[in-house]
Amino acid sequence: MKQWKSIFLILLFSNVANGQEVSSSEVATSVTKEETSSYLGFYTAMVRDFKGELTDKSYFMKPESLRVTTQAFGLGYQWNENWSAGLSSQYIKNEITLRSAEIKQGPAIIAPSRVIEDSTEGISDTLLSVRYRQPQNSQSSVTYSLGLSIPTGDYKKADSKGRYLSYSAQLGSGTYDVTPEISYRGRFEQWTITGRAFGKIRTGRNDLEYRLGDEIRLQGSVAYSVTRYLAFTVGGYYKNWREVVGSENISQHNAGLSSSSSRSRPSGMRPTAGFHGSGGNPFAGYNMTGDAFAASGARWAAQMGVRSGIYLGPILKGVFELGVPVAYEEIGELEGLKNEWYFLTALQSSF
Repeated sequence: MKQWKSIFLILLFSNVANGQEVSSSEVATSVTKEETSSYLGFYTAMVRDFKGELTDKSYFMKPESLRVTTQAFGLGYQWNENWSAGLSSQYIKNEITLRSAEIKQGPAIIAPSRVIEDSTEGISDTLLSVRYRQPQNSQSSVTYSLGLSIPTGDYKKADSKGRYLSYSAQLGSGTYDVTPEISYRGRFEQWTITGRAFGKIRTGRNDLEYRLGDEIRLQGSVAYSVTRYLAFTVGGYYKNWREVVGSENISQHNAGLSSSSSRSRPSGMRPTAGFHGSGGNPFAGYNMTGDAFAASGARWAAQMGVRSGIYLGPILKGVFELGVPVAYEEIGELEGLKNEWYFLTALQSSF
């Protein structure tokens, strides 16, 4: 079972990072050892901070800041030298602050700047995957993976009036999704190179009659080990996602509730500033005609970081990485939302 424990942690570490669009990361060879046990438990945690750009033309609410915290946990099993399987889930917390610019007519302020803060959190969908590792030589390998995402995450989160929150605030898809993946890892003296291509294919529609868009993600990283437990990294990623199919069903549902709320409001009382009739709900969408998160889009980034690892035998091994993007671009409706920094921790225990 040479190196399979190391490969499993590398792939898991990449999966959690990929969920937040961070380039693939791996445990340096210096902090991994060959194991003969069949089972592996793991825990990973990641925090990413985003900042938005507000201009004097930002009349509708736009993201000023977004923090996404992801904690993943699960179990892996090794059949033989090449085949392994894993079962994992995540606990996700989204924290968002939205702000609008004040509206002026000449020197007069017609509407003041507005600020809304909110958060959602809970268990995400569960991933069941099978992997086949194909060694290229003693220093490199290619791993093929096929997974099934099981809809255990809440996709019906709503505000106090029953209006469904934006897709970005939901914790699951409500559909069974297929996740093919291929990854590469090579070790060349003090250099470690990784690459990964990952897809998510949505199937059917959930019982709210919508389906999230398919996704494709490409990642790569290069790490240079300065010492046994310290390495510098550079990497990049690209993510593309399609539009939500059936988003009009959610829009119509929310619009109907907003209309009912407006009709029941006492004469002369104005609604709280928000989006899509949100009544101040920051996860209800970014504009007054629909949810910006329903649109297709893409993002890419180049980043650099510093990584450190620990190894205490089979009982505990792990890696910690802190990084910042050196280039970042959001393409689509969410243009202007930029990643500020990320911090990732991955731990595993063999038994």
